[in-house]
Amino acid sequence: MKGFSCQPTHLVIVICWLALAGCLGGPSAPTNFYMLSPLGSSQAKTPAASVDSGIRIGLATVVVSEYLNRNEIVINLDNTVYQLAELNQ
Repeated sequence: MKGFSCQPTHLVIVICWLALAGCLGGPSAPTNFYMLSPLGSSQAKTPAASVDSGIRIGLATVVVSEYLNRNEIVINLDNTVYQLAELNQ
């Protein structure tokens, strides 16, 4: 009985087969990126404050919970169930 011998040609053939098998999986789905923008005054549900009214609103540091602090879009399916849209960022 002959033992398994690892010759360089066998190693090259195995690597080529593995590379080819990785290419046969097809292209992966594209990643979608989204940018949030403010609503215009015609799209907002409440009327925007006029510039002359003197009302100013400022935001300090916004803290996001760790389970929501990620690149993927987090969809709230239920009060206890969240889904990550991994290809949408």
